[in-house]
Amino acid sequence: MNSLFFRHLKDLPLSAALRIALRALFILPWLAGAWLASALRIKKWRLRKTGLNFIRKHADRFEPPVISSFHMTPLAGALSNSVAIWHYLTPDAGPQEVFVKVFIPLGGFWMRHLPAVAPFPVIRRRGTVQRFQTDCAVREKLSALGIRVPGLIAADESEAVTATEYLNAENLHEILVRAASGEALAQAAAIFYAAGSLLAKIHEAGYCLIDTQPHNFLWLQNETALVPVDFEFASREEDSAWDNAFFLRFTAWNMPPAASKTIRGEFIRGYANSRPWQEEAVRAWENKLEPYRALFLMIQSLRRTDSKSKRSYEYAQA
Repeated sequence: MNSLFFRHLKDLPLSAALRIALRALFILPWLAGAWLASALRIKKWRLRKTGLNFIRKHADRFEPPVISSFHMTPLAGALSNSVAIWHYLTPDAGPQEVFVKVFIPLGGFWMRHLPAVAPFPVIRRRGTVQRFQTDCAVREKLSALGIRVPGLIAADESEAVTATEYLNAENLHEILVRAASGEALAQAAAIFYAAGSLLAKIHEAGYCLIDTQPHNFLWLQNETALVPVDFEFASREEDSAWDNAFFLRFTAWNMPPAASKTIRGEFIRGYANSRPWQEEAVRAWENKLEPYRALFLMIQSLRRTDSKSKRSYEYAQA
């Protein structure tokens, strides 16, 4: 764990810290079981032969690889799944890169217990296979509505594993980092206007994403498209105010006030251009979330994947 995790741990309100500690004592055996099961799954899917067997099993979905070229790059930062990029050469199509997500039991474990210690919606379909099914179904539905999502290459329900196109792009958190330091604020404002428009379109389709941290959106500059990438906790229940509040709290926690106000205004403007903005409901959720800033920034610090991200967390210390 990095130093930011422990710095935020010190900022956690005593009442929240006690609730978490008591909950942790109560669920320790189940936590150990979920961690062990997840560790075994991760170990299996870090093996080169497992990846090649997956490609052989879904040979109709992949270009045939040059076996000797196949290798994996595990990615840090995911908490509810294990992710990696698979690289290989093909005789006809050249170099290939595939983004692979392995759903693990720890994801369902966090979602079962987080609502007991902090403001967070209750996720009903939180089992490993259920989260896999939700991810695939929502991805397909949003794609059919014309929303840009990572293209699905192969999905294996028996293994709870998806392989999608790899999009080498910045996520919105990284864009916040630059904007927070004074770089390209105007560009960031335009992108966050697009984020508001995107969430409005998703909500209009009858879905809420729930985990709307800026990490979970990629900006494809060459397509001028914003791409949501995490659908496993999506819900058909009306949680649009939560989606917006959770997104906006992370922008506020990671930026100085003036920049945050600009970004917030553009996000709301983008959303309200397509769908009515629920100011009272969003503010109510934000007020509930604010005392738990340290907890959610602890979780965010576990997702940190590069050194430049450190700059964005400094604003949460004020």
